[in-house]
Amino acid sequence: MIRAEHIHKSFRNIRAVHDISFEIKPGEIIGLLGPNGSGKTTVLRMVAGFFPPSSGSILIDDMNLYTSHPSIRARIGYLPERVPLYDALTVDEFLHYVSELKGVVRAQRKTHLESIVSKCNLESVRNRLIGKLSKGFRERTGLAQALIGDPDILVLDEPTIGLDPRQTAEFRSLIKALSKNKTVLLSSHLLSEVSMLCSRVLIMDQGALLASGSPKELEETVRNSAELVVAVRGAVDRLERALQNIPGIIAVRLDRSSGSEHELRIRYQKKKDIRPLLSRTVVDVGLELLSLREVPIALEEIFLKMTDRGKES
Repeated sequence: MIRAEHIHKSFRNIRAVHDISFEIKPGEIIGLLGPNGSGKTTVLRMVAGFFPPSSGSILIDDMNLYTSHPSIRARIGYLPERVPLYDALTVDEFLHYVSELKGVVRAQRKTHLESIVSKCNLESVRNRLIGKLSKGFRERTGLAQALIGDPDILVLDEPTIGLDPRQTAEFRSLIKALSKNKTVLLSSHLLSEVSMLCSRVLIMDQGALLASGSPKELEETVRNSAELVVAVRGAVDRLERALQNIPGIIAVRLDRSSGSEHELRIRYQKKKDIRPLLSRTVVDVGLELLSLREVPIALEEIFLKMTDRGKES
């Protein structure tokens, strides 16, 4: 099991990921969905062992990924969005090189790599220079390096980006086949992608986790939800925490700030009228309520509205 507990990541003064928690059970394919710049890649890099969170913990079967023995990282195969391939090597040469780096026993190396080449359908290009490969075969080669060492967790960052429709379909089939005995966490900015591949989806935007659930559950959540924009004056940190405890509220996000004035966007269940309790909560934590307005939501805007973007980024 993978468990992220209140992970944050900042780069100097830039907050890339803010207070994200989730669990992934063995054998699941989980999709991390969000627009470009939403923080997906940062989360994947932390889960893959690329760099640690600024605070919070990432646990693999209750062992901290960054404080336990480094051997725990051998359980993770990582395919970054930009695969670091060596164009001057053949596919075979590259995979042998990676197997040495990952410490695959020499006596088992040939059999192990033959199995991976077969799984990734690389037989026809194994002796070709990587620099001469198509985008689809480069992605397959990248996935092959992630499979070396037989990790039980695969972390895939935008694995089908740039592929043509046929290559995309083939790659999705390959990921599904691999998930029979592996846990997969993959990112995408395409709702259709995660709907086809994933049993559960985590939706991110601006470094925050907005929602999680199966594609069907998320659709129902949006179908039965609406949004309020609340303008307040004062210190907003306590209010964000207090609002999370109001029954019917699904998500809270700080939308805009100007000096001491702030706007929060609140998604809530339509069947509950949260406005009276919301108003009292604002006053109880010592803030001034400046305005409260509802923003209607349409089903066909599931992804755009959850990520609060007016256009694909």
